[in-house]
Amino acid sequence: MTNASASSLDPDAYISAYSEASEGGAKLGPLYILKLVAAQGQKLLLYGKYKEYCGAFLASSEPMQALCQFLGEQDAAKHCALEVENRMLASLRCFLPASCPF
Repeated sequence: MTNASASSLDPDAYISAYSEASEGGAKLGPLYILKLVAAQGQKLLLYGKYKEYCGAFLASSEPMQALCQFLGEQDAAKHCALEVENRMLASLRCFLPASCPF
């Protein structure tokens, strides 16, 4: 197993690092794959493609199949739900006043 990280938190950097590693035959760990799915989803959210965003976290998508192999389907679903919840909360914080306790 190989440790790999993208050079930044930019979704395109994660996706391109994954592509480069995959083409080189490297196997990436579950945390990187989860961040890859989140990065791909973030790009979809930017363009208002909400249905496709939800689809990125389905077990049928290629990165999610790999994540399910590492963690099992139930644990992968739990991690994805937490990731989506965190992103939603982060987005909501942008709209809330600074005095809000969230």
